[in-house]
Amino acid sequence: MTAAPALAGSAVRLADISVEFVRDGKPFTALRGVDLDVADGEFVALLGPSGCGKSTLLRVVSDLLAPATGTAEVLGGPPRQARVARDVGFVFQDSALLPWKKVIDNVRLPATVGPRRSRQMTGLTPEEALALVGLTDAAGAYPSQLSGGMRQRASIARALVTDPRLLLMDEPFGALDEITRDRLNVELLDIWQRSRATVLFVTHSIPEAVFLAQRIVVMAANPGRVHEIVDVPMPYPRDVGLRETPEFNRIVSHLRRALDSQR
Repeated sequence: MTAAPALAGSAVRLADISVEFVRDGKPFTALRGVDLDVADGEFVALLGPSGCGKSTLLRVVSDLLAPATGTAEVLGGPPRQARVARDVGFVFQDSALLPWKKVIDNVRLPATVGPRRSRQMTGLTPEEALALVGLTDAAGAYPSQLSGGMRQRASIARALVTDPRLLLMDEPFGALDEITRDRLNVELLDIWQRSRATVLFVTHSIPEAVFLAQRIVVMAANPGRVHEIVDVPMPYPRDVGLRETPEFNRIVSHLRRALDSQR
């Protein structure tokens, strides 16, 4: 399995991206020489050990962090342009819902803060976004009244109301139990296929990456870099039964060997 070639119509294009920090008074290279192309509408997973720069890469794409070297292009322009236009949605591992606001008001929040979009809003209303993630009946509840899985679904709904063309997800299901995680994986694929957004999804879970993604970027650490890009040639829609198939387990085994080789 080899790296895929550069794609036409890229939603994200990174060339020779490096990021450096100062840690304990010493320079630290979080990313070095990262090249990556993500096509419009594609679902790509970033997989790798802790400290390999997966989250750092998302922050470069979202304009939360400037690279030390290289160039980043998001939706045909600089990351800042996509951020200001509110074309990028970000879902974190923690749902980050405001505890004093009801679920519907948390989902409305992106439409009430920050600059208005430079293009006409054509996305979901907050009510439609909640319906899409199956939380219509929870609209009037407070975050403390929801399960962990429901809070994550609410955070996805909040990200969808700005009609993002690019959805960045930083281990959104990492803290959930396996049963809830499997269910939300299926729901996320349904949301992705209906929204037509491009998704860049960070995970530590090999099975999760294979179940969700069309391609998986395997990252290595010290410094963070792209080790390999693996295609997942299994059709959608996908259900949990896919995890029992020989093809699924073949790709899981390949990825496990790729990660083990970096130790």
